[in-house]
Amino acid sequence: LEADALKERLAALVERAGFKARAVYKVVLARDTRRANAAVVGLGSSKEILVSDTALELMNASEVEAVVAHELAHIKRFHGEAMLVAGTAISFVGFVLAAGVLSVCSKALGLAGVWDVAGFPLVVAVFAGLFLFVSPPLNYISREMERAADVWAGRFTGSPESLASAIEKLAANNLT
Repeated sequence: LEADALKERLAALVERAGFKARAVYKVVLARDTRRANAAVVGLGSSKEILVSDTALELMNASEVEAVVAHELAHIKRFHGEAMLVAGTAISFVGFVLAAGVLSVCSKALGLAGVWDVAGFPLVVAVFAGLFLFVSPPLNYISREMERAADVWAGRFTGSPESLASAIEKLAANNLT
């Protein structure tokens, strides 16, 4: 972003959350889409803020700040890490189940063993069944993380109204 009040405001927000704001970037999306977005990225305590040109056009400064605060909440509350651990655990269970099913069924299916690539459709079927089972609780957890990020952002900025307004604008813009 150009050096302006919003850039300073967003950098201060990140600093207040306990991180170092390395940079604030405007991401050009308008050439390809109407969708508006913002993100906070980076490893460790150093973060970069990304705000799309479409978001800057769609929302006022308080709304952009609230959306960035929402993204900061995901980092502060370790939501990404939690979902990574959950995904890794589910994948491990899926591979263990697939190996068990293949070892039991490989002879009956005429496979050379669990390593036979012809058994891949069975692996896909095992994972499909597993994801059918785990998707509802994962979706619930994801929605709770989003709600928690909304609450945190509203409190952190002191302007839950700006977040609500931003969410309404983003939903109307991004779902059409």
